[in-house]
Amino acid sequence: MTAPVVPQGGPGGPPAPAGCEVRAALPPKGFGLFALASCNAYTELFSEEPLFALQHSGNRRVVAACARCCGFIHSIPLQLEVIFGEGRFASLLAELGDLPKQWQESAGGGQAFVARCTQGCGEMYCSEACRDAHFQQCHNLLCVGPLQAEDPLVRFKHHALEHADTLLLAAQVFAFLINRVKASGGGAEAMHRMMQELMCFCHAPFRDACRAPPGRAKDAEFYAHTDQLVNEAAALLKAALEPHAPAEVSALFQAGPAFFSEVLGLFEYNNIDLEVSSPVGNVLLQRVSGSVISTPHETNDSWCGLVLRTSVFHTVVSQ
Repeated sequence: MTAPVVPQGGPGGPPAPAGCEVRAALPPKGFGLFALASCNAYTELFSEEPLFALQHSGNRRVVAACARCCGFIHSIPLQLEVIFGEGRFASLLAELGDLPKQWQESAGGGQAFVARCTQGCGEMYCSEACRDAHFQQCHNLLCVGPLQAEDPLVRFKHHALEHADTLLLAAQVFAFLINRVKASGGGAEAMHRMMQELMCFCHAPFRDACRAPPGRAKDAEFYAHTDQLVNEAAALLKAALEPHAPAEVSALFQAGPAFFSEVLGLFEYNNIDLEVSSPVGNVLLQRVSGSVISTPHETNDSWCGLVLRTSVFHTVVSQ
């Protein structure tokens, strides 16, 4: 029987928010963020955006959310197109005609708007500002719009969708690191510093940090499958990113897939899931019952619920 792996982590990252401090928690939990003074439950200590965000892949079939901030895209017609996107629902959507647009107007949501990736990959955004910011952060290296099916990046994304969409979040981290390092002058040395900064968060190799499915032991077969999954993903991502930044990518994969595995393990310890109920359901129910549709402010300023898998490295799911 192997001893449990103690996750690593420590100081060296960004400073703690005002009123908080980073200090060691009880073993084996590593470092944590603590308030400097006692406070009531549900007190807001600080507010900030997550470093990275991702809507769960399965959830994309039922909710249209911004690829950057994961906010609901305020378009009732678009949301219905996503919910009833399968071919068997085509006649239903056709019968609705202009009704979704009328619901949008009567609900006080203004004109429906969606900003799409200009390279044709299909990503959607709540605003042009979010689209441009996402492109500068990571999408410039991860957009598959202009690529062919055999491209390593396309194969990487298929691999992630088949096995674990957390791999897509790790790709965001790698693209972000490359963009940030290149903006500061580039080079392997600068990349190593960025990698070290990221490792201040609690982390461990993915094979040790991940949980086995219920009823399944973490035996030799499980470890072999997990290692193969990570190794294949790392190889495809390296091949996809290397032409854009050879020196920086070489640093990221200097130890093979080890750093990629540590980032995945970091997510296991730091991710948080957020679930938000869907006001679109209320819109449809109110239409059926003939009642007046609530305004956006009466529904928490959101038109459709999202299950947001968020974290320091924000993963998002909608429902």
